[in-house]
Amino acid sequence: KTLGQKKYVNHERLTKARKRARFIEATRDMLRLIMADALNNMGVVYETISEYELGLKCCREALKLYNLMPPSSDPSDPTSEQNHDHNTWQLKQHQFSVQRTIHNIHLMLSAQKSYPTRLNYHSDAKTLAVHSCENGGDWIRATTLY
Repeated sequence: KTLGQKKYVNHERLTKARKRARFIEATRDMLRLIMADALNNMGVVYETISEYELGLKCCREALKLYNLMPPSSDPSDPTSEQNHDHNTWQLKQHQFSVQRTIHNIHLMLSAQKSYPTRLNYHSDAKTLAVHSCENGGDWIRATTLY
């Protein structure tokens, strides 16, 4: 609305709109965090079944989501000071999640690289267990070494 040459702004509506926008942004960030944590966990599951490419893909997607989130709330927001402890916790949680995911990626790359060697060791151990049994050894004892 205009009154003469000056624009009239309904401050109450503007304040409500800003609060609604902050709520939507906070909800979006929470959903991103949930999705990123889920992707990180899926990556670890894929690693345990030796699906390294899928595990790496999930963890990298998790990192992308973590990087889209602000590490803490906007310091210019007047409510930020009131929620200082919560914001500090959020920042630490965000940093931990990012570091955990980076660590998981490094572990997966290392496991992927050593997979053929580890597979050969398991194959050798199984062969030794079979030979031990064929020569009168105890199958249960031999397979526990494997």
